[in-house]
Amino acid sequence: MANAEAINMKLALMYFIEITSESTLEDSYLISYANKLIPIFNRGLADPSNEIQVASFKTLTIFLSTIA
Repeated sequence: MANAEAINMKLALMYFIEITSESTLEDSYLISYANKLIPIFNRGLADPSNEIQVASFKTLTIFLSTIA
């Protein structure tokens, strides 16, 4: 059960970052947090769960497309 909860927490974090990225109007605000988000994306992409890897990649893509 703990593993399922950990996966759900990681998915929720990625979803939160995704929604925040999409709804933030100022690129400078997102760019200012990029250095703090990069380690989160790296951990997600290196996670043993494919579901977490896909969610991390999706969220990273949305984040980058929002600040581009």
